[in-house]
Amino acid sequence: MAWHIVFETDHGLATLLLIMARDMKANNSPAAMAGWHAIAQPGGKGCYAIVTRSPESLVAVSRMVRQHIVWKV
Repeated sequence: MAWHIVFETDHGLATLLLIMARDMKANNSPAAMAGWHAIAQPGGKGCYAIVTRSPESLVAVSRMVRQHIVWKV
């Protein structure tokens, strides 16, 4: 099961994917393809991914998510 959330930030549109997954290991390596930039991290009872249009907005939105979301398991 997954949730797909698109929201506006000061850095442009961002997509947050909340994914029910097991055994997600931390991966601090961003990926890029066709003008999109993404990173996946463990969180809650699964993992989350953030997708943006630039590497700068990816860093900013990732920081915002880490600062403002509290994962309760």
